[in-house]
Amino acid sequence: MRITVRTAGEVVYPLAQACTSIKDFGATGDGVQNTAPALQQAVNSVSTGCSILFPPGTYLFRTNGVNFGSKDISILLTRRAKIVFDVDNGIPTWSGTGRISIIGETPLSSEVNVLRNTTAHGSMMSCGTLELQRLKITVSGSNRTSAGQEVTATDLFIRECVFTDGLAFYFRYINRDVHVEDAHSSGDFNWLWISNDTGHSLRRRWFMRKVRIEANTNLTGFRIWGQREVTIDDVVAKGSGMNTQLFRIVGRPEGTNEKRVSISNVHLDLSQATPSPQQLLYLQAWRHIYHLSVVIAGCACRFGDTTAEPAIDVEDQTSTETYTSKVTVVASQFVGQNRTGYMLKRRGTAPLGIQVTTAGNLLIGQWAGEVQ
Repeated sequence: MRITVRTAGEVVYPLAQACTSIKDFGATGDGVQNTAPALQQAVNSVSTGCSILFPPGTYLFRTNGVNFGSKDISILLTRRAKIVFDVDNGIPTWSGTGRISIIGETPLSSEVNVLRNTTAHGSMMSCGTLELQRLKITVSGSNRTSAGQEVTATDLFIRECVFTDGLAFYFRYINRDVHVEDAHSSGDFNWLWISNDTGHSLRRRWFMRKVRIEANTNLTGFRIWGQREVTIDDVVAKGSGMNTQLFRIVGRPEGTNEKRVSISNVHLDLSQATPSPQQLLYLQAWRHIYHLSVVIAGCACRFGDTTAEPAIDVEDQTSTETYTSKVTVVASQFVGQNRTGYMLKRRGTAPLGIQVTTAGNLLIGQWAGEVQ
């Protein structure tokens, strides 16, 4: 049984028993001392599967990297414990081939911060599996909205995290599974930016549930490349600016000729936004997908632009293979007073084309129709 404690308005979850404390290795947590040498000593001294406790304090990492080797290590942040990655004078990269877990007591005051006053950009984490849980993830400094620090991992797990404005992390090279659950991103710039747009071949599953995104300036979508199975449920996104599709799904997964996509209960509000195009989904099917299944259900989208682009864009780029693409859109609402395009548009030259089934949808505005 997990017992939670509510303190001054925040829920605190008890951390697992730690093997050691970072302070046992000389870390002060004063926000000035470079903590990297102390963490390297701690990692070297413990066995795989161990946890290292960070008590209240501010732990600065700069210049020096930390090599976790093949060990599975958990970093436990108590309330008022804060890790700061200072990237202005070199990227303090955490690297390894095992699992790196950063777990907080509470997403309100267990914090991971990226301090950036320059245009510094590069790889900050590279590991087998990266887990971020119950954390407040922030960026500070005068250049908070520039390109974030790249994260490379085989698998990515984000649970119960709060992201604030500024582009701190760019979860770009995720080679296999992505699991995001109960995450909130807010501020002037949406930087819950997870992309896996490279040619890695082991992609299996993208799972996203209970995600809330509020962006005043730049609502940047998710790029999903090559996963065999994509499941998205209970997502709310709103912003006054958008420069891409909310979900951009591209490519065929290696090792299989089937791809399944399910998008349900997504509420997208761009009624106050003006950039174009504004789309819920852009799906680009290519590289020999023989069986593609897409189901969109229970979604509600409001658009503020005047584009003729469709809300859902499905494109076949393969002209020589015989395969089936089935798209089902049910019980969804699309509001766009000045939209002149279609709810869904089929593109491409696939021999069998794209079979579309619609039922119970509602178009409000000047839409040209459901399907083109």
